[in-house]
Amino acid sequence: MSKHNLLKTAGYVTALFLTASLSFANSGLDDDYCTPLSDTTVSSTVENHTANIPATQCATVIDLAADPDDFSPVLTHLVTTVKEALAADKNIILLVGEFHDRPAHVRLGVSLSDALTKAALPKPVIAIESAHNLFEHNFSNFLSPEDHQTLARIKIQTPDDYHRLQTLAHASSRWEYSPVTYYENIQYWLKENIPVRLIDAAITKKGYLDRSDPTTDRLIKKHDPENQKFIKVEEHHKSMYMRNLFMVDELLNIIHEPINPIVIVPIGRSHIAGNHNKKYPYHESMHSLLTKKAPSRTMIISLFPETKNYTYKNILSLETRQQMNKPETIILRHGNERAYDIYNSLTDESALLSTLYNKSGQYGAPPTLKDRNDYNEGIKTMKHQTLKEFRDMKKRYAPKPPKTESAATLSM
Repeated sequence: MSKHNLLKTAGYVTALFLTASLSFANSGLDDDYCTPLSDTTVSSTVENHTANIPATQCATVIDLAADPDDFSPVLTHLVTTVKEALAADKNIILLVGEFHDRPAHVRLGVSLSDALTKAALPKPVIAIESAHNLFEHNFSNFLSPEDHQTLARIKIQTPDDYHRLQTLAHASSRWEYSPVTYYENIQYWLKENIPVRLIDAAITKKGYLDRSDPTTDRLIKKHDPENQKFIKVEEHHKSMYMRNLFMVDELLNIIHEPINPIVIVPIGRSHIAGNHNKKYPYHESMHSLLTKKAPSRTMIISLFPETKNYTYKNILSLETRQQMNKPETIILRHGNERAYDIYNSLTDESALLSTLYNKSGQYGAPPTLKDRNDYNEGIKTMKHQTLKEFRDMKKRYAPKPPKTESAATLSM
């Protein structure tokens, strides 16, 4: 690879680090986020001495230390990157990593979707790490065998209606972590008519991969040679691998549809490139699988928000970082990392969302929920709406009665 091609491919960020790498020529490469390119050198002059030194390819580092509540620098960078990718006729998959209990991370999907829209870019598809059959799972007590047959017809004949039901099911769910943020996110995407897909494998109420779901069962039979009957979802590397396979297949289906070329994937950070400490290997991660399976014209952008205790370096092995160290990998440092769950003050979580909205360029919308009463009423309303829309769909799909000859016809 020539110097010209390297700079053309990697852009200004790599150019910056090609120069910056001079500073550790004698002290060793900063392997946190840079990888040497063994077949590429650059010529540099320092104190009247010219030498060829190894070029490096580096991840993009965005530091929010100046204002941890202002995420506009990363939004601006992502919009620019997406514009350049579209100009090069690329499809874009944005893996937006999050710790599920950090509202600042979870809110990024909404902020980014609005930032792209306001930049006059195509409306994205939102692909969420949630069971693809969440409606059937959450509303099983309300569904008859005939209802399941109706759902199967809806899924085939009008998939947009089926996906809407799944989105409504997500909106009516009580999430343990960042509950206000998850609620507000779905409400925003529903209001703006932004397509949402739930892309995860099916999961039982006891937390195992659900083999009664045909799609999930086929995946396990194909990729699990031991054909285990029970695979626990939490903290199990085999479950993580199966779910990554499932979600990657769903993403590939989405980018092959003639909807639009941008898919935003809000996802737990360990799904993106694995987790060395939990023994989730890179080769089973979504980034690795997408790199192998996605069409060559697909750009995969990965966003890694760091926290004080979970950094890019201490979660990913050196070997994994060498795979990830490229400008399309964005390390987000020193952003707001306050954690919230269902047991914390929902008023405080809502206040944090207001702060993030106002300081980050007012992308998305300010929160509508103010306290726990608002939240409970919102969930109740969404459950009623979900069931009402399903009942309306059932009427449209009800079998039509057979035609009978009229009395006038019979008398002739």
